Amino acid sequence: MYRRNHSECREVSELRSKLDWPGHRVTALNPYLGYETSSALAKEALETHIGIYELVLKKQLLTKEALDEILKPENMLSPR
Repeated sequence: MYRRNHSECREVSELRSKLDWPGHRVTALNPYLGYETSSALAKEALETHIGIYELVLKKQLLTKEALDEILKPENMLSPR
């Protein structure tokens, strides 16, 4: 039982890290922040292990409300 749970936890952790990869959120932010800023955010996120969401708020690039609206899954799936 331990091996099964340990294996499942590792799989979930790996999947979560792939879903949290900065590229997913940066792509959605490109139209709002521009390619240069978005690329710099992605690079910083990978180097510092700080999430894109946190970096955008920390640098005051967007308000929390605007960022939440942009990153809603339904908004990320619809072309603008």
